[in-house]
Amino acid sequence: MVGEFNGDGKPDIAVDNVVSLGSPSSLGSVGVLFGNGDGTFQALPGYASGGSQADSVATGDFNGDGRLDLAIANLCLGPGADCSTGTIGLLSGNGDGSFHLLSIVESGPYTNAVAVGDFDNDGKADLAVANYCKGNGDCSTGSLTVRLGKGDGTFRPATVYGSGTRPYSVAVGDFNRDGKPDLVVANDCAPASCGYGGWLAIYLGHGDGTFDPVGGYNSGGYYAESVVVGDLNGDGKLDLAVANVASNVGYGGNGRVAVLLGNGDGTFQPAVPYDAGGMYAWKIAVGDVNADGKLDLAVATNYGLVRVFLGKGDDTFPVWSDYTIGSAAFSVALQDFNGNGKPDLLVTSDRGTSVLLGKGDGTFEAQTNYLVAGLEMAIGDFNGDAKPDVALNGGDVFILLNVSSGNVQTTTALTSSPNPSRYREDVTFTVTVSGTGANPAGMVTFRDGAKSLGTGTLNSGVATLVTSTLSAGRHSITAVYGGDANYSGSTSAVLKQVVLAPPSASTTVVETSGSPSMVKQLVTFTATVSSPDGPIPDGELVTFSDNGVVLTSISLAGGVASYSTSALKAKTHVIKATYAGDATFKPSTGRVTQVVVKYSTTTVLSSSPNPSAYGQRVTFTATVTPTGPYPLTGTVKFWDGTTAIGTAGLHNGVAKLSKSTLAVGTHPITAQYLGDAVSDKSTSSVVNQGVQ
Repeated sequence: MVGEFNGDGKPDIAVDNVVSLGSPSSLGSVGVLFGNGDGTFQALPGYASGGSQADSVATGDFNGDGRLDLAIANLCLGPGADCSTGTIGLLSGNGDGSFHLLSIVESGPYTNAVAVGDFDNDGKADLAVANYCKGNGDCSTGSLTVRLGKGDGTFRPATVYGSGTRPYSVAVGDFNRDGKPDLVVANDCAPASCGYGGWLAIYLGHGDGTFDPVGGYNSGGYYAESVVVGDLNGDGKLDLAVANVASNVGYGGNGRVAVLLGNGDGTFQPAVPYDAGGMYAWKIAVGDVNADGKLDLAVATNYGLVRVFLGKGDDTFPVWSDYTIGSAAFSVALQDFNGNGKPDLLVTSDRGTSVLLGKGDGTFEAQTNYLVAGLEMAIGDFNGDAKPDVALNGGDVFILLNVSSGNVQTTTALTSSPNPSRYREDVTFTVTVSGTGANPAGMVTFRDGAKSLGTGTLNSGVATLVTSTLSAGRHSITAVYGGDANYSGSTSAVLKQVVLAPPSASTTVVETSGSPSMVKQLVTFTATVSSPDGPIPDGELVTFSDNGVVLTSISLAGGVASYSTSALKAKTHVIKATYAGDATFKPSTGRVTQVVVKYSTTTVLSSSPNPSAYGQRVTFTATVTPTGPYPLTGTVKFWDGTTAIGTAGLHNGVAKLSKSTLAVGTHPITAQYLGDAVSDKSTSSVVNQGVQ
């Protein structure tokens, strides 16, 4: 596991062991190697792990002092103790490469693995722990426990989730791209049977410290031992790479490396397996070893072979190289240990720890061996000299400090823009390294806590890094200058970068005070805007529109905005209310149909004289009566059957038309009121006008 433990800006490595190889006690322990910045390391005394049979190590700032600490997963409480309760031993970093025991946290039965993340978005490190058994002596399946940190080295009570059979590894990543950490656990088998193969269990986070177990996937082999997370095909979606102990049931055949491409919604495609090159593939690492911008894989096997797979940037790893280490290679890491910008290979085995310096083309030089053996590791800068150091669980926690090569002291200043930033927005980190004389040269590593964000090359003492990968929440960013032949390394003060959470979904619902309504009747439209993630702030705008034409914008109060109008014309209206959204809540729109109708009328027709003589003037009188409160306007059209014979305007509800040209015979006369803006049309009954 990679981290920075001594504040010198240089990555260090922490490794754990099942048994204490370098101590007279049988307590589990962790060792740390401090690098010299050239691919070699120094050794310091070790530290007990806070339990026995340590099996995993992770890094994080658990007590809020800004220094990197270690979390060690111990299978048991102590020598001879009942392993039905494992522990997480917390070693607090002193900033100079030394540690002291911070606390011992009881975990689940037979604790196998630990990972660190901020699962409830409070800026404090939390723990995800994989346990071999689920409790009460039942080891038919394992468990995943999540403990939320208080920021003082203590943790809240555990939340327990079911897992597969014999979980061995846990990793953190945002699999559904909602800005909230998710978890994946590698298990020997599925919960029901080992005949199916290894099992990767997925847990989607809510961002409040709780998770939804959403099922799992075959791991592409048998007895999944470890899992890592990375964007292996460059599509912006996190993928999984897993090391499987065997290729078939019963621990037979070579181990298997498998890749599961992520769909970006929390689901994954079926595993694509590759031969690990040896039996019992234990651990896997990810990095770009040939500088092509595409992630590669390295896997360690129990028979001393390490296989490095070169990725094509899609979903295939067709080229690989093999390196023989020892009789049993346990753990593997990819990291630039000698400061030349090329990832190196570090492998722990039963014969010690081996470093193979990378050539930058996907191959590595001959190994350099160290006597400290271990199972797992963490890498970080433990003494602040900007060079990677190694923590090995080799009986004790062994710390090997770095030595800066330069003599002139430097200072490193770090700024960012924008701050705060939005989720997935580009953030530019700018570092300025100052020293007496000419400008310092070399590389600067940008770190988010213990995690490396990337590197930049100094140009006139300035280097920048642009990233949009920061998760929502508060980030402790540092810039670590590694020094050069003339200048010593230095580390900036911690920069607090705030990343605003991705907007939450909102819902807008529109209601009408009544439909249908009459013309000129006051109608009130009420828009209610809500979100499952909290109340919508007062004062934010909702815009009402009628068939696409904006009517007005109203401020929300208590999540409600209302608009009243009596100006709607007689027709069918689609009233839309649109919430504009903000940095916290996404926009949303609601619709309601409003039917507006006119008041009905009644038209009565009379004629005089009737019958009339040919050529005599006949007066037709139409009387229109409204049902609404508004005076009638408009005209009346008179018809002789289907032939219009004239129109007349209404005066006080009466329209008259006189005719003297009617032919001899009977004429079916009707009067049709044509309506106005408020009152509707109506037609009289037929009046038969006789002409003699």
